[in-house]
Amino acid sequence: MADVGSEVRYWRHRSFGFWFLHIGAPVMLLGAALAAGYMGGELKRIVLDSHTSIRESVTGALTLSAAVIVALILVRAAQPLEWQLKVWLGLFIAAMIFFAGEDLNWGQHYLGWTPPDYFLEHNHENEGNLHNTWPLLFNRLPRGIVNAWLIVACILVPLGWRYPVRLLQSVVPPVLWPDRRLMFPAALVFATKGIRHLASGGAGGDHWLLAIRHSELEELIIACVLVLYALMLWERLVRRGDVAVAA
Repeated sequence: MADVGSEVRYWRHRSFGFWFLHIGAPVMLLGAALAAGYMGGELKRIVLDSHTSIRESVTGALTLSAAVIVALILVRAAQPLEWQLKVWLGLFIAAMIFFAGEDLNWGQHYLGWTPPDYFLEHNHENEGNLHNTWPLLFNRLPRGIVNAWLIVACILVPLGWRYPVRLLQSVVPPVLWPDRRLMFPAALVFATKGIRHLASGGAGGDHWLLAIRHSELEELIIACVLVLYALMLWERLVRRGDVAVAA
């Protein structure tokens, strides 16, 4: 338990490419989205605002990629996985499919299908998804769970807080706890939250930052964290199978 969250301690332990993937790529995605918001016009519509925007598509693709990576772990793990770990990986796959499906409105705007009458009546955006139909259960609750995971598992535990690991040791296998590689992209999610507050406090209501749906930028960076987390599990369970021994 002592080494949980400490697998990546220093910059020199990993290559430039590794840190570019975990720091440079999320920053570039966020920067590109903000640049499109600043430029406005048709570019903003294509990148951020349309129902099939680049941001929407990239978020869905990253989340589905995380699901595929973890599904492959179940098939290609270097050593047999204990049942408890398989359950957690299965739940992760289901959550990623739900996240991607909801973000992409289950293909409604890509495939042109019409939602059932119930969604047309109760969904305030006339979309075939659950998060705009029952926002408390399928939007705020999942966001709260993800935010708690980002703060506790991706930031505080790698910094050395072991109480959550001890508290959940009979439920959560140690291999699932992130190390320090996810600290920056997780923190970037909350930096994205702060951008809107800075804009609203330091400028008038017509500031270009206020015209961006920041919750969707957060979803983009969260999707980055999730696919990076899946890659971390791949490294541990497929490339270095000594960390996952069957019970």
